[in-house]
Amino acid sequence: MRLRKGVLAVVLALLVGSSAVAVSSASAYSVETFMSHTYLESGQNYFARLHYTFSVFGLSAGSAATCVGIQGYGKTCGGEGQEVEYGVGGGVYATAYLHNHSTWNSYFYAEDIYE
Repeated sequence: MRLRKGVLAVVLALLVGSSAVAVSSASAYSVETFMSHTYLESGQNYFARLHYTFSVFGLSAGSAATCVGIQGYGKTCGGEGQEVEYGVGGGVYATAYLHNHSTWNSYFYAEDIYE
């Protein structure tokens, strides 16, 4: 019984220690809505501000095709009315953007995840 209590104490100490490390190493990420029901004509782009960014998410309020990306790193495009997301492995100092890839005008919504 004494051995079990000792093992249990060690396991609990490891769990408490590892959870404290996980909490202290967590980074503070923020989500910025840089487009909210924003009107774009066919082929137009809309850019977020320049900062350390990780990911961008966007969608059309209608049925337009949407592309989102991080300038200088890449982009992802979706079909009509699809939600799209593009991310990089770590934070990069760049500008997130959304592009209206349809042949018609529409309204869009986009978020940028940054540090």
